[in-house]
Amino acid sequence: MAHKKTLYELQKTDDEIRRITTRLDEIETLLANDESVRKAKTQALQAKKGVKVAEAALSKAEEAVQRQTVKLEHNQAALYGGKVTNPKELQDLQLEAAALKRRIARLEEAQLEAMQTVEKARLRYKKAVRLYRKAQTRQSEQQAGLRGEIVTLKAKKEKLLAERETLAAQLPADEYRLYEDLRAARKGVAVAAVQNEACNACGATLSTRLLQAVRSPTHLARCPSCRRILYEPR
Repeated sequence: MAHKKTLYELQKTDDEIRRITTRLDEIETLLANDESVRKAKTQALQAKKGVKVAEAALSKAEEAVQRQTVKLEHNQAALYGGKVTNPKELQDLQLEAAALKRRIARLEEAQLEAMQTVEKARLRYKKAVRLYRKAQTRQSEQQAGLRGEIVTLKAKKEKLLAERETLAAQLPADEYRLYEDLRAARKGVAVAAVQNEACNACGATLSTRLLQAVRSPTHLARCPSCRRILYEPR
């Protein structure tokens, strides 16, 4: 007697084990690599660097204004301190004061622009940090769900492996060996269901004689095209 139904059940069990194994591998990859978190972190770091660059430019602008302001203060002290009485020197001091004031005005405009740049950079950084933390939270929630799925899948796989062992023990050695050889040669599919008088694995149409052999309880029929074991579910 051919053990076609047992072979078919074994094939379904192996298919489910393979599906679970593939999903477990996918989950491990997802847990190890989260592109959205890495991208958000990179953007946050870049935004932080932008703040430092903007703050350095502002500090430089402030120092430039301060230097010119000190010069102007010295100029004004000399101009109005009463120590300089020479008309030519007084005129030079007045011209210098006017030039310093113009320079300070330009530098203060640059300083204001630098302050605005710093403010924008800080806002970008705050937004990037917020998005990074949001991505971390999402990742944490996702990983918790994935780890829960791992537990469920591993328990199911353990059960299926036990069922597989029971099914394999019911088969004669020659049938089990044929099954394993076909699985190795046919991408894991050794048993194909018959649907609409055709092999469900390769699509080959089956003759009436072969269909009768498939339905026979004593004969192990095989597809003439892909050579898989055929089974017609009832």
